[in-house]
Amino acid sequence: DTPMYASKARGICPDQSKDALIRSDWIERAFKNYENPDFHVGLPAFGVDVAQSETGRDKAALAYGTGAALHEIRTEACDNADVYGERVVMEAQQRGIRPQHVGVDVVGVGSNVINAGKRLGYKMVALQSAGRDEVGREDASDVEDGQKPITDSAECLNLRARMWWQLRADLMHDRLAIKRNDSLKMDLLAVEWERKNGKIVVKSKELIRDDIGRSTDEGDSCCYWNWVRDRRQVQSKRTTPKHGDEKMTFGTLFKARRSPSRLAA
Repeated sequence: DTPMYASKARGICPDQSKDALIRSDWIERAFKNYENPDFHVGLPAFGVDVAQSETGRDKAALAYGTGAALHEIRTEACDNADVYGERVVMEAQQRGIRPQHVGVDVVGVGSNVINAGKRLGYKMVALQSAGRDEVGREDASDVEDGQKPITDSAECLNLRARMWWQLRADLMHDRLAIKRNDSLKMDLLAVEWERKNGKIVVKSKELIRDDIGRSTDEGDSCCYWNWVRDRRQVQSKRTTPKHGDEKMTFGTLFKARRSPSRLAA
């Protein structure tokens, strides 16, 4: 059932490369899991991939989910990362999301979002993808009672590889539920990996963009959300309101505009 066999022996064009980090059938299982309310139990979380571009080639993406269920990813052109950061903080506070469950890629203009949070007294998780994971996520991830620790991935070259390897493991072992999103699926299938000097290396965002002609904004925000989400193990025979039952919608708050002084208040 490998992509290589499908292509070479059966003449079927695979929907993923032989070096793909994530398999198509794992994603399809996660789509099906979205109908299972057990995955929706837990705290809300954001994953934020920031991009500042007036042309709109690269878009900012914000992934939102509760527990092990990813509800939505919103992308939009962003011409001011500072303003975008204030809006992220505002919505996170309105939704009662704890700062340790908001992960932001700080490479480039992502630091503007983190700084906006600091100004407003809301310290989000700064994800330095190219850096080493020196914090030790086995301990740092267990921030709530009963949470499931993140699998040790000491073989990964950097934090980017480790975050993506964690997403791979969660999808492989059926730990996630994702509302069907075909563009997200394409992003996830575009990520490739290899071993270099015994270390797991995930292809960089820049190289992926060169290969497919666009940035994997949705895939990256999904990866960050999965890294900082409430990781308590999915329990059976538990129910929670389905996404959409809340009086607050995902987009309504984010569209609001407030000054930093009012946000701080």
